[in-house]
Amino acid sequence: TDFVPPDGGWGWMVVLAAGCSNLCTFPALQQFGLLFRERMHLLDINSSEITTIINTNSALMSIVGLANGPMFRRFSYRQVAFFGASLVTLALFLTSLAHSFGMYLVTFSVLYGSGVGITASANSLALNTYFREKRRYATGFSWTATALGPIVAPHVIN
Repeated sequence: TDFVPPDGGWGWMVVLAAGCSNLCTFPALQQFGLLFRERMHLLDINSSEITTIINTNSALMSIVGLANGPMFRRFSYRQVAFFGASLVTLALFLTSLAHSFGMYLVTFSVLYGSGVGITASANSLALNTYFREKRRYATGFSWTATALGPIVAPHVIN
C-alpha cells in the first residue's frame, strides 16, 4: 500500500519535531561569536580565521545536499536525520575540546556543517512526506520554531 500524507494528525508532530530539530541545530552557527568569543581570543584566532570557520561551515551545509539524494535512496529520512543529528552532537562535543584553528575548521566547519545540512534536508523531506495540501502551513510553522533559535539562544547562553 502507498503512504497517503495525513495533512494533519500525526503530521503536526512531525512539524514540531522538525522545528525542534532545527531550533537545536542552527543556533550554534548563528551564535558562534557569542559562544566562542573568549576561546577564540585565548587561542589567538583572528577575525579572518573566524570568518573562514563560519563560511566553510555554511558552504558545507549547502554542499552536503549533493550527498543527500543517494542517502535518501538508500536509507529512510529518519535514519538520515538520526545520522545528521549524531554528527551535530559529535561535532559540538569535539568543538568544545578544540584548541587550534585547524581543529575548529574540522570540528565546527566540516562535521557540524555537514550534520546540519543532512538534518535540515531530512526535516524538509519529512514535512513533504506528511503534508500535501497543508504543506505551506507545515513548513511555515516548522521554520517559525526554527526562527526562535537566534532570539532565545543568547539568553540561554548568558
